[in-house]
Amino acid sequence: MAEAQITLTYSRTMGVIAIPTSKQYKSAEGVLRKTGFRLGEAGAYRLSDSDEVTARGSLARLVQRARASGIEVAASSRRFIGDAARDIARLLPGQWNTEVEIYSHPVWQGDLIPLLWDSGELAHAVRTARIPYAAYLTNWAGDTTLLLAECPGRFGYLVGALAPAAYGEVDDDPHAPRSIIVGPFPGSAAQAITERYLPAYERAVHERRITMVAKALSLIQSELDARREPRTATGAEGALPEQPGRCAPAGDAFLDRAWREFLTVVDHAPVLLDRCRPAASAWPQDAKALGQLVTALLAAEQVRDDLARGVPLSRADHHQRTWPVIATWLAHSDRFLRQARAAAPSPPPAPALPAPPPPRPARGRTRTPPLTVRKAPFLDPGTHFAFGTHPEHGFVAAFTASLPAHLGHWFLTREQFEPVPGYPGLFRLTEPGRDGARRARHAVTDLRALGYTVSADIRLNPNPPSRSPRPARPHALPERRARLAQAAAVRSPQHRATPPTTAPATRPIPPKPAYAPAVHLSAGRSR
Repeated sequence: MAEAQITLTYSRTMGVIAIPTSKQYKSAEGVLRKTGFRLGEAGAYRLSDSDEVTARGSLARLVQRARASGIEVAASSRRFIGDAARDIARLLPGQWNTEVEIYSHPVWQGDLIPLLWDSGELAHAVRTARIPYAAYLTNWAGDTTLLLAECPGRFGYLVGALAPAAYGEVDDDPHAPRSIIVGPFPGSAAQAITERYLPAYERAVHERRITMVAKALSLIQSELDARREPRTATGAEGALPEQPGRCAPAGDAFLDRAWREFLTVVDHAPVLLDRCRPAASAWPQDAKALGQLVTALLAAEQVRDDLARGVPLSRADHHQRTWPVIATWLAHSDRFLRQARAAAPSPPPAPALPAPPPPRPARGRTRTPPLTVRKAPFLDPGTHFAFGTHPEHGFVAAFTASLPAHLGHWFLTREQFEPVPGYPGLFRLTEPGRDGARRARHAVTDLRALGYTVSADIRLNPNPPSRSPRPARPHALPERRARLAQAAAVRSPQHRATPPTTAPATRPIPPKPAYAPAVHLSAGRSR
């Protein structure tokens, strides 16, 4: 086995990218520097020469030097992960920044384990498989950081999330969202992240915040109960306490610990309070209690800001200002938690099944717009796929109602087509400027080879599949001439023959055809 490995990939902006990996990655870096590569983004090496001929020579020298040094050079079938992350980020809602991180040494990827907030396949892959590099997608407005990594053993990507800094230890967190696997095409990948992963992530964040606030209040309440201090009576359901906690319990150490625990509430409760809608819940009487919690929270934030700015505050003054806030939250904790749970983001609705195609009209032919290919009545009933061109989306394709939706989607994405946003059932070829016509014709050929009936425009259909190809015959020209002579000598049975008055002296000679018969030459040795 090679001591080190160099993985070659391609970036549309930086050209050939070389990534050294394994424990002896330093030796691989030395070979790269000697063969014309220079250090680029996130520890990846790129060719310093943009000329194609020079680049080919550099790659040849790299392979030669690497073999001499016992280093394995492997070419990746995927594009540079930085390009994939940027293409996906442009299609996500909001403003996202991307960053690539390379884990040349196998130990380095272990740094992801305490940061990764995931209960799915991504966390398992980081612990058990080799992940030499990954990309971060960060939305600073929503404090969300996604992790994009190549899926081991599959042609796709794993998408998960990193835990926000305020969450602390998240290992084995029951609220952690499950990572998803997305395809290699940015359109379908961004759609899956937007419609599936981000809503699940928001629900997990909401539940995590509720859990942290409830845990902090519970710790303070349990220690207060252990001190056997008198508690403020809450009265019947919906009744509010009168001036809760104006007299702080004895023990400065307890009040200091209570404030430190309550800072968790100060960090996470504001977002939860913003989502609470008591008037729309089953407990509209909680509105007054939530108002008191908001007022108390603002007082706690003011104390924290004063301490951060260095405002002189004695221990007694600190306790006098913070304990009424903590006592108010302890008194109304049950009301707050039930309102926060009721305000949890709802899961996205399940996708509706596609409507059945309309019945074919008995008379006439009414063409539908070209974007609704699945319902086009001018296609043959047995057609499975349709390919064509579109002035905006380039080379497009669709599958008809005669094929299951999940199967048609799988086949088209396998042929490098991606769904067109806003047009259900329509797919477009990715990167149509990169030899798009040939790739579209190749997709038509692949699907027909699998036994599916494909309708395509003349540009994408050089060999129409309406009839099976005839085998070439070596004597086609003489046989064609014989058939023409025989057909010309025999009267057509559709015309009624009239008895001649006199026998013709000679047989009429058929006129010579004005066209030149096509000549079919069989494959073989020429004369």
